[in-house]
Amino acid sequence: MYGLRTPAGVGYTPIRGNGAAPRPPACAAAPAAPPTRARGLAAAAPPRPAPLRRAGRRAAPAPPPRSVTEAQETQELGLYRVDPDLRAYSGHLDYRWGQYEAAKAEITGNEGSLEEFAKGYQRFGVLREGDATVYREWAPGAAAAALMGDFSGWQPVAMERGEFGVWTLTLPDGPDGPAIPHGSRVKPPTSSQHPRPKRPSSLRIYEAHVGMSGEEGKVSSYREFTANVLPRIKAQGYTAIQLMAIQEHAYYASFGYHVTNPFAPSSRSGSPEDLKALVDAAHGEGIVVLLDVVHSHISKNADDGLAGFDLGQAEGDSYFRAGAAGYHSAWDSRVLNYAGYETKRYLLSNLRYWMEEFKFDGFRFDGVTSMLYQHHGIGVGFSGNYAEYFGPQADVDACVYLMLANELIHSINPEALSIAEDVSGMPGLCRPVAEGGLGFDSRLGMAVPDKWIELLKHTRDEQWRMMDLVKALCNRRYSEKTVAYAESHDQALVGDKTIAMWLLDADIYTGMSALGEASPVVERGIAMHKVGGGD
Repeated sequence: MYGLRTPAGVGYTPIRGNGAAPRPPACAAAPAAPPTRARGLAAAAPPRPAPLRRAGRRAAPAPPPRSVTEAQETQELGLYRVDPDLRAYSGHLDYRWGQYEAAKAEITGNEGSLEEFAKGYQRFGVLREGDATVYREWAPGAAAAALMGDFSGWQPVAMERGEFGVWTLTLPDGPDGPAIPHGSRVKPPTSSQHPRPKRPSSLRIYEAHVGMSGEEGKVSSYREFTANVLPRIKAQGYTAIQLMAIQEHAYYASFGYHVTNPFAPSSRSGSPEDLKALVDAAHGEGIVVLLDVVHSHISKNADDGLAGFDLGQAEGDSYFRAGAAGYHSAWDSRVLNYAGYETKRYLLSNLRYWMEEFKFDGFRFDGVTSMLYQHHGIGVGFSGNYAEYFGPQADVDACVYLMLANELIHSINPEALSIAEDVSGMPGLCRPVAEGGLGFDSRLGMAVPDKWIELLKHTRDEQWRMMDLVKALCNRRYSEKTVAYAESHDQALVGDKTIAMWLLDADIYTGMSALGEASPVVERGIAMHKVGGGD
């Protein structure tokens, strides 16, 4: 489900059938780009067909022959010059590079370029095409599909299956206008008033959850955030905002990490236009805006999410891995099939969609450690031994996807920021793709906030050792950038409390009155909070 968002009053329903829809014949042309949204493909799972080569995919063209000089200059990855110790793992890293080159060659051979491939959201989902409303989805595992809603009196309107398992429904306009007359959900593009800011020379990130940003006991809106919180962010000198829980999610208590529709802005906080206005207002203040993007897993909800497109079909025809590999036991969610051609199109189009339609300036990729390894980091400790990073435990398909993603992000906007949430410290994570790295600009230094909390919990002020702080801040790869921070939602919300609460505790309610002297606890707490980077 490519979901800009679901038109109001539109849903989907299963249409049961026994026979499998015929497989499309192989042909040279790739299906035109992707996506849209609308809740709704409904379908019954057909019997599993015999596995076939992906229909319509041309074999990747062989690269042109290189001269001897070129071959000598490029015979080894740039990563080895940055870190010679990585040559011991050249077998794995060269294989990963080969898989990246093959994946990119297949895409460019079929689509012309990585950038064209990532325009899926302009073709799939609910769209306006001429004088008609068109709904289009890729669902090769469906035997039948339909869309229903207010426009049809909640009676299913059958979709037609085309090549490559693409289902389409075309609804011509009537005398009163579009067949699905929810104009607030199908609007012409809106223009931004402010240009994108340049990448900050000093990155200072304000992490925010729009719904939790207000003082009232309700879900706050994009408009309220723009009016009430954005001015404070500007006044405190932040240069970037990282927005959590933007991609639609059914379970609010997941803090936005059990995404059901990666393309839909969460409707709890307002309309897509309100979110666009928030980003534009931040740009007007010279602040870049990063999306906390979740491509590491997907909610297992089948009734209202992307997981509903898994109908038991072969892995090559699914957005998800098959069997146990398709289930994330730690998060109770689904694992994406990063090797899939259409999965790559879907995810890359998702990144381009947020950058072009909403003008986000980059991404904080959530759960990257889970993507990098077959074991998802579950029950695994990382000591820094290179053998922990390279070998059969590494998920090369996911690494190749991340390489393509970072190449795309920086081709769309060279000033864009791409930050990885990774606790493993994989070498090359934040080195350029051209060197054989994964292409992130920075990784989060997740051990730094843990050190602050550890000191506040267990160590008296006079027993702090400067070398402990120096070690925590310098425990990183010298050739790769790291974002150091004092706290994030992982500390403040997930089973712990904010640094301010650790420092002030009950005195935050009784010792901060402007009518009297601050208590000693408050004086110490405010001073220490400033040391840790708070305001």
